[in-house]
Amino acid sequence: MEYPLTPLFRQLDPAPIEGDDPRYVDWQHEFGADDVKTRLISSIWNAPSQTGSIRLLAGPAGAGKSSELRRVRQRLTDRSEGRQAFVSFLESKWLDLDDITATDVSFNMVRQLVDDLRKKANIDLRTDPFTKLGERAKQISLNIGVFGVGLSTALREQPAKRKQLRELLDSELPTIWDEVNELIDSTRSQFIENGIERIVIMVDDLDKVRPREIREG
Repeated sequence: MEYPLTPLFRQLDPAPIEGDDPRYVDWQHEFGADDVKTRLISSIWNAPSQTGSIRLLAGPAGAGKSSELRRVRQRLTDRSEGRQAFVSFLESKWLDLDDITATDVSFNMVRQLVDDLRKKANIDLRTDPFTKLGERAKQISLNIGVFGVGLSTALREQPAKRKQLRELLDSELPTIWDEVNELIDSTRSQFIENGIERIVIMVDDLDKVRPREIREG
């Protein structure tokens, strides 16, 4: 038997609303409030182009951060404001939010970026920046596949191997990031030809990470 409020609950499912979803209501515009999307987009365009910068969108659970982030992604990529960015979007489905470290997030960011560069920007990756990592992963009986996808899956689904995987990543991640940055520099002309002025990496749902007590000593 279905409870009377079940259909209403389904309609009010707190899942993020995509940028082009007709259910989206720009309540900040309706109430004349300062638009957090515009502020975030402006801060991205105004950041120095040759150096990285970090922006944090914070707020209470259920306030609509994920939905707003998707609107920001849409506005950055659809040329609606006369400019365009390339956006790589990392969703929490790749992460175990109950047991996560900065290493896990950093690896999945660069893996998602490489995947998006290949599939969305059609960047020709002549070498796999995860090759050396894959060779070392075989020493612990793990096949990470091409472009690191298998390692993301293992981090999420094989808790028993996480300590070994994180030790492996800690030693290899700096080199991987360096190789990807060199790749981006070498293909900068392709981005310029397509009118892309910025590369933006977005990570969603980190506010859902389970808090942990850190003991000193």
